[in-house]
Amino acid sequence: MADQLPLPALHHHQQHGCCFRRNQLILDLYLDQVPNGGSKNQSVVLRPNAPSNFGMLAVNDWALYDGDQHDRKLVAHARGHHMQTSQHDVNHQWFISCQIVFADDSRHKGSTLVVIGTLVDGQKGDWAIVGGTGEFTLAQGVIYHDIVRNHASRRFRLLQIRAQYITMGSPVTRLGHVSNRFLRLRVSPNVVTHCSLYHSYINLTIVQPDVGCDHVGNIIGSLAK
Repeated sequence: MADQLPLPALHHHQQHGCCFRRNQLILDLYLDQVPNGGSKNQSVVLRPNAPSNFGMLAVNDWALYDGDQHDRKLVAHARGHHMQTSQHDVNHQWFISCQIVFADDSRHKGSTLVVIGTLVDGQKGDWAIVGGTGEFTLAQGVIYHDIVRNHASRRFRLLQIRAQYITMGSPVTRLGHVSNRFLRLRVSPNVVTHCSLYHSYINLTIVQPDVGCDHVGNIIGSLAK
């Protein structure tokens, strides 16, 4: 049965129910840190003349693998910077701020995790996950890290990633020119429609709540002429 729905007012958005789902991420990766040499993956950009290298700043593009052996596979990169923030600690306390950027050929392609925390030389610890993008929208959690292999030229750390994140609805959207003030739709009783108007364009989302908030059905109907 076809119904005629009046278009919402300009900038008005109608929303019924939730359209997200909470998920968990449990992932173990190995961070390969190479401070020096031809294959180094970090670089000092600021080296003040201060005790204990206080204030030293380095940028990093650390590789993250699914293992620490020769047959390991690249999964992501930890890209950001770390700064020496202790004046007196002989072990150095590095404040880390970086993004874990998942590789194009990984199962999480295009997604990121935002990480901050402290790295103390020779000690295990944890970092906070304070955000994310792509698959890991609104991620929160913790990364437990510990050195598993330590050589003069490189260090391997086990990262145990434990996080929660939100799966947002990824709507199938069609935009079309509105020639009058009515949109003609054919919908079934178990379908919820979200409809919003922006200038002369209509943004329509169809959600089927009986199969989960992240499921988006096809748009059936057309813009009235």
